[in-house]
Amino acid sequence: MLVALPGTPAMSQSRFGEAELLQLSNVLGGIHYLRSKCSRSERQIWRERMQTLLKIEQPSIALEDKMVEEFNAAYKRQERKHSRCNRDAKDEAKRLAIEGQGLINRMTQALN
Repeated sequence: MLVALPGTPAMSQSRFGEAELLQLSNVLGGIHYLRSKCSRSERQIWRERMQTLLKIEQPSIALEDKMVEEFNAAYKRQERKHSRCNRDAKDEAKRLAIEGQGLINRMTQALN
């Protein structure tokens, strides 16, 4: 799970919309649980990516709180759904990775 980073600016610096950032937070939270369950080498990678997203985007405090809530809720949903690493968990992680990559591609294309 993720804890919000202290000292985030009150004014949002994000280049993306709230919906996209919340969706990406959801994907990262789900992948964090699933990949850490199935791979020792990925225990903190996805949590760190979420922290990096928050640092780079500098969302408002309210949006940051929502992003952290979305990350944590997705983590907990996957934890309830997949108590162990099996084919279903691996398939779900793959699905989320594809969804996340598509979202990132759309977000970066919007910047061009």
